[in-house]
Amino acid sequence: MTPASISVLYRWLSFGVFLLGISVPYFWLEGSMWTKVTWGVKLNLEFHIGYLFLRWLSLYAHRRISRRGPVAANHARQVLMIFSWLVMILSVFALVDMVNNDLKSRHYVNLAYSMTNITVFLAAYSVFLTMKAKPREPEQPQP
Repeated sequence: MTPASISVLYRWLSFGVFLLGISVPYFWLEGSMWTKVTWGVKLNLEFHIGYLFLRWLSLYAHRRISRRGPVAANHARQVLMIFSWLVMILSVFALVDMVNNDLKSRHYVNLAYSMTNITVFLAAYSVFLTMKAKPREPEQPQP
C-alpha cells in the first residue's frame, strides 16, 4: 500500500460511513428524529476528524521541524514512525475492545463506531509510509 492508495481507501470508507450514518439510525435506532440525526453526524465527525487530524497534524509537525535542519528532520521522522506504530497498535486494541463490549452488551448499532478506529489505523499507517519513504539525510559534522 502507498499513501495514495490509503487516501483512495479513505474516500471509499467515507462514502460507506456516510451511508451508515443515514441507514443505521433510520432503520435500527429508536427515538426522535433529532436523536437519529445527531447519531449520524457524530459518526461522520468522529470518522473524518480521526483521519484528518492525525494525518495532517503529523505531516505538518514534520514539515515545521524539518526547517531546522537535516538532523532535526531525521529525528522528527524517527519519532513520527514510532508514534505511528504506537497509534496503530492502540487502535487495534481499542477496536477489539469496542467490538467485544458491544457484542457482550448486545448494542449492535454501536458497532458502526468501530469505523473510527479503522480510520485512525489508516491515518497512522499512512504517516508511517510517508515517513519511511523520506530519505535519510546524512548528519553533517558540527564545526
